[in-house]
Amino acid sequence: MDWCRDLKGKLRFDEPLSKHTSFKIGGRASVLFEPRDMQDLCFCFKRLKNNKTPYFLVGNGTNLLIKDSGFQGMAIKLCSAYFKKIDKKEGIITVGSGVGIQSLIRYLSKTGLVGYEFLAGIPGSIGGALVMNAGTVVAGERKSIADIVFKVKVLKKNGRVVNLHKRDCGFAYRKSNLDKYIIIEVQLKLKKAAKRLKSGIRNLLAYRRDTQDYSRPNAGCIFKNPSGDVSAGELIEDCGLKGLRYGGAMISNKHANFILNFNRASADDVIKLIEIAKKMVKNRFGINLKEEIKIVS
Repeated sequence: MDWCRDLKGKLRFDEPLSKHTSFKIGGRASVLFEPRDMQDLCFCFKRLKNNKTPYFLVGNGTNLLIKDSGFQGMAIKLCSAYFKKIDKKEGIITVGSGVGIQSLIRYLSKTGLVGYEFLAGIPGSIGGALVMNAGTVVAGERKSIADIVFKVKVLKKNGRVVNLHKRDCGFAYRKSNLDKYIIIEVQLKLKKAAKRLKSGIRNLLAYRRDTQDYSRPNAGCIFKNPSGDVSAGELIEDCGLKGLRYGGAMISNKHANFILNFNRASADDVIKLIEIAKKMVKNRFGINLKEEIKIVS
């Protein structure tokens, strides 16, 4: 990968990916690249294509499990200042894909706009939130980032930069079709409020602290909730799996849909607990759990 030397952004060769995920798990990438700007990213993308080099986006790494064997290719992290811009024009907020969700929350809390409050407490970057259509349930109503999306600017595999309308993004429960692109920025459409609604954000953050487990490194919810009102965490709990350990990984005693890196867990330890949970839920309830996290090898 000598061609990487022509790139302008930061390059880290043989980089431990455990440093770049909330799980603190994962082998090494051949190279980790942080593009300086759009031109740098496009140049890199062309070279990746020409050299048939595998790649994937790291983002903030809050929804990733990297296998212990690592990744033979390039991990791309959009974390330079260019990809962390936020701009407000009337009710449209343009947000770079590298902006952290909680940084965006702090920015929006000063604008008098509303409609974003459900994002409070969700970890990760805007780019990652768009790919998985991140959200939560508020007062019995399911909310997701798709609710406030106007347009998404992406880099396509053919090297073209295009703007996608919301209808083109394939948004559904905890998914989209945006994983086939590199997300550059998103336009969010929000409404003006007569007064700020900080209490809703505080209440949601308090609820997350009370119900979710961040005592050890983890990647949030491992499984999507099945259709209907069924909770993946409740199904796993009903199978008696809370506190189950395998190697250094453990199913949380607080929230059964969380797997914790309890004691230097390997990716294989986590994957084993995933397999056990899926098998037991299937055997007892006839329900196939589907992973919400992305497993990279």
